[in-house]
Amino acid sequence: MTFNNIIRDKLSFFYLCLVGSLALHVIDETINHFLDFYNPLVLKLREYLTIFPFPTFRFKTWISGLILLIIILLIITPFVYHRHKIILLVTKIFAVLMIFNGLGHFVSSIYYSRVMAGMLSSPILIFFSIFYIYQVQMSYRSN
Repeated sequence: MTFNNIIRDKLSFFYLCLVGSLALHVIDETINHFLDFYNPLVLKLREYLTIFPFPTFRFKTWISGLILLIIILLIITPFVYHRHKIILLVTKIFAVLMIFNGLGHFVSSIYYSRVMAGMLSSPILIFFSIFYIYQVQMSYRSN
């Protein structure tokens, strides 16, 4: 297995596109100060909802966690290439979560009547998430 083989494989290619679109999304959120909106929102929601499961983050912790996630996603690329069923299930669930992530940026942009941090990259994230899920489904059918 070489990098060229991985890139030629549709499933692996769209997986790498999904991971790349997440990296782009993180850059978008970082440049547009996502945490400046997110943390106060979480704190406000905690006032109204006693059990609100989302944490607040310091920038260093938030960006480090996302970078680590992207590295882990890149490391498991060979398992996607070899179509390990558990990895395909986990990455498919991840892709569904990324669709909801992208849609959340759209909804919040509409609700707040402004372009929210992460909104500009959300269409790309949603697009590659959908294409990856489609490719996973196609790989299930071909087996």
